[in-house]
Amino acid sequence: MHSGKFAHLLDQLGILIGLKFASEIWADSKSTLKFISPYISPQKPTKKISFLLQHYTPKVKSQNKKEEFKFIFLGRISQEKRLDLSVKFINELKQKGLDVSLDIFGPDNHTWESLSEYINALNLNNIIKYKGICPFEETPSLLSQYDAFVLMSDYEGMSISTVQAMEIGLLCFLRNVGEIANYGENMVNSVILKSEQPDDWQEFIENSVNVLNNQTLQKTILSNSTAKFANQLTYTQDIIQNLKRLSTNS
Repeated sequence: MHSGKFAHLLDQLGILIGLKFASEIWADSKSTLKFISPYISPQKPTKKISFLLQHYTPKVKSQNKKEEFKFIFLGRISQEKRLDLSVKFINELKQKGLDVSLDIFGPDNHTWESLSEYINALNLNNIIKYKGICPFEETPSLLSQYDAFVLMSDYEGMSISTVQAMEIGLLCFLRNVGEIANYGENMVNSVILKSEQPDDWQEFIENSVNVLNNQTLQKTILSNSTAKFANQLTYTQDIIQNLKRLSTNS
């Protein structure tokens, strides 16, 4: 399992049937296992499986002080991804005098039209742009062209795009939802928005400005983020290892 919620009724039905007949439940995050746990009856063994399809090589870091910070969002353009918060974030950074831009990639789930109106109302259409859909196999090379990754979702599972961004070496500005709450460490390997409450939002903005203005702090955070998953098995390696375990025990 991957998602931390049911996508629709048929998805829920299929998963519940699968849980009934499974001998062991596997998911790629602790948050997904926590979500599905109440539906497992009778109780069965559960296992967290690696979510990493592959490891990614960190991009070559520029030694020069950056004047412009290029942000990227990579994912579905839907209400739950809270791109309105990402736009608000970019707007406040701009108001603080930072030279920032945001490119948005992903399929539009009937959300871009209203979001673009919000962007235009803030007069940000020159720095926030929708760039269409990026094929999955091209995401590593795409991410390496940017400086920072932003994700303000209401809900997430593992968030593979976040892990890709961290391994490749982008500064990650995140919300502590789903599995991000377990691997994202505020001001250690990322900058975390704890909640939408005014005090937490203000702290998030202050931390973000501090990081973007401090090259030494950037290097520390990037070093921690690129190392976070370095020793973790890939999905294939973990699946094979656990299949061998099950066959040995059967």
